[in-house]
Amino acid sequence: PSFVRLDMSSRGGDKRDVKGKGRYVHPSADAPAPIKRIRVGKYTENDKKVEQDLTKELFGDDDIISRFEEAATSRKEIEETKKQQGDDKKKNKKKHAAPDLAPAWADPEDLQSVVVKSKANRSLMQAPTEQVISGAEYAKRLHDRATKHIAASTSWADIDTKKKKKKNVDDDSDSDEEINVPLHTTARLIMSEAGGTLPKDSLKLKKVAVLRNGESAVTAVQFHPQSEVLMSVGLNRRLKIFKLDGSSETAYEAALPMSADTAFYIQQEEKVLCAGRHRNFFTIDILKNKQEEIRTTSGHKSGTANVITMSPSGAFYLLAGADGYSLLLSSMTMAVIAEFKIPDPAVASFTFSADSRYVYIMSDRANVFVWDVYSRICIGSFTNEGIESARVMQASPDGKWLAIGCESGIINIYNTDNIPPASDSAVIHTTIPNLTTPITSLAFSPDSQILFASSSLLQSAVRAIHLPSFRVFPNWPHSQKIQKVASIGVSPHGGYL
Repeated sequence: PSFVRLDMSSRGGDKRDVKGKGRYVHPSADAPAPIKRIRVGKYTENDKKVEQDLTKELFGDDDIISRFEEAATSRKEIEETKKQQGDDKKKNKKKHAAPDLAPAWADPEDLQSVVVKSKANRSLMQAPTEQVISGAEYAKRLHDRATKHIAASTSWADIDTKKKKKKNVDDDSDSDEEINVPLHTTARLIMSEAGGTLPKDSLKLKKVAVLRNGESAVTAVQFHPQSEVLMSVGLNRRLKIFKLDGSSETAYEAALPMSADTAFYIQQEEKVLCAGRHRNFFTIDILKNKQEEIRTTSGHKSGTANVITMSPSGAFYLLAGADGYSLLLSSMTMAVIAEFKIPDPAVASFTFSADSRYVYIMSDRANVFVWDVYSRICIGSFTNEGIESARVMQASPDGKWLAIGCESGIINIYNTDNIPPASDSAVIHTTIPNLTTPITSLAFSPDSQILFASSSLLQSAVRAIHLPSFRVFPNWPHSQKIQKVASIGVSPHGGYL
């Protein structure tokens, strides 16, 4: 280092008054300042002593340079030690790994042949002409069938597993462990392997389990979007989540502050929204077992919160208000961001389009109004022909169909290409008249190949409609006795009803 010495001898000078205003300036202020000459001296022993004195004053008597060098050396030694330990662990693991051994014995039953054309094993047949298979193939098919129909996994409630899956999604990489999870998809349970479409003549259904929400009636059910569990709420103010493993075991249970008419998963499927005949609604955090009351409709035309739905994108909630109002809420803030007003006295039902761009709002007089969610304006409306009142409306997941259940038991199905906003007028595509009591529930399968419709006023008043042939499956529930249906839920991959 070099010390800089400045010649300050030219900074002196007389001060003078400028125009009698009492402001003093340097005599050379009006002229350019002369260039100062900087003289740099050599680094002498005296300078070295001064530097050492300053170093001791700031850092103490120790040699700071030596201390820094010792710290760097210590860090390097620690890193080398950790690396050596890691290499030793890998060597020990490889050294003590179990060798690949041949099976200790051969099961003689694996060598026996099994008749698959018998009544007990007919479900394992893969070809009409198949009669006998080996024991090993028989065990393999049993295992495959079990992994398709049984799933005891509730990894959605495991925080560490959920974080790991979320990290993998963010990295845009799928691990082999996630791909090989049993029941990753149940689409093959209802879809043929050849064409991928359902036959329109018959529907195969098998009762798996009876899940009870206590002694009272169940009012709403929904399958978890990512896991094989079923949620239900009832009039007994209880929320239950069941495992779909045939054991009827309850995975989660919570007491509700009110009787809930509607319940569905929200916010990455970690919470449940419950609403009933009350002005406010509640959210339940499943992982934290915490409940929160939502009071965001004050100051608006709000009624009871039992008519509420969530957009397919999960960004909005729509709540039926009073005097023909519908309130649009943000799913992030739970605040009302828009109001939709229809000219009819009351709102009977509503549903979002598949892309969450439009909202179909139906009045109790069966008039349907189409609103643009982004511009907040009504872009069209139409009236159900020959229908005086209706209760429920549902749009298909593929965005092609709109079904309306009427008080007379008739189901009107519209093609979205023939209703607003795609068309100025509305034309009914087909009418399903198989039920005679008011339609109270409508649900599409995830692939939009089946429309389930039911009425809660009669036993076994439920029908399954094949799309796009619009034929009612004749074999169900013809031979099966079903109680009064309050709610219909279909699993995300269409394997369970």
